[in-house]
Amino acid sequence: MTAPTRGPRVRLETKVMVAVLAMLVALPVTTLWIVDRHLQEQVQRDADFALAGARTTFLQALKARNDELAVRFRSGFYDQRFLAILGLNDAATMQAFLQEDVLGEYRDTEIVLFVNPDGKVFAKARSGGPASVSFESIAAGAEGLIRSALQGE
Repeated sequence: MTAPTRGPRVRLETKVMVAVLAMLVALPVTTLWIVDRHLQEQVQRDADFALAGARTTFLQALKARNDELAVRFRSGFYDQRFLAILGLNDAATMQAFLQEDVLGEYRDTEIVLFVNPDGKVFAKARSGGPASVSFESIAAGAEGLIRSALQGE
């Protein structure tokens, strides 16, 4: 019978050297992985914090803009010309008033809608804005706001 053949013998020094090299590679890789994970978490927290701050600032600016617009247009309701035109109940006259007076006075306003108590667009005027946006789509999108405004809220 023949004796089984053995592969090349690995010396103890080689085994120790392989173990040490494995540790020298594994420790930095593990350290880098842990540091990377913590940095990603910190960046995510910072981004969330910055986004929350930006959102709050944006909402405050939007509320200030809404309040300014409400005050601006509420004062126009007591204009004698507006009340006289309102008494006429004529869509063409109201549309001319919106085009010439309202859009002429408020240059930053691009589209004006006047809605009757039924929620239907009574008169409309435009001084700019995208042509693809129709008055009806704006009225449909703002239906909840229009309903609240008609109820005096």
